[in-house]
Amino acid sequence: MKGVNVDGTQLADEREALMWSPVNCFHPQMTRLDRAVDRITPEMRDLEKAQDDTEVKAWELETMTDTARNLGDRATPSRPCTILPPRPTACILATSGPGP
Repeated sequence: MKGVNVDGTQLADEREALMWSPVNCFHPQMTRLDRAVDRITPEMRDLEKAQDDTEVKAWELETMTDTARNLGDRATPSRPCTILPPRPTACILATSGPGP
């Protein structure tokens, strides 16, 4: 579509809106991904508190952490996910704040 020009057509007045349309369609998806991470975060905190040095609990936390990291990476693919630390088994959520 090299050289497509909308000047002199009825689309000329709508050029800016048409140009922004593809960009704007990503915002709702990013919002949905952010909400999904927000829903997972309390579950991850509960799993972290429930750790009892068994493989099952560690695996559940690691799986949930990977899911949250994947969602975060999908929402912001150009930068690394800052929602979670690099090691899922030593997970301390950035949003949980300082400990007691």
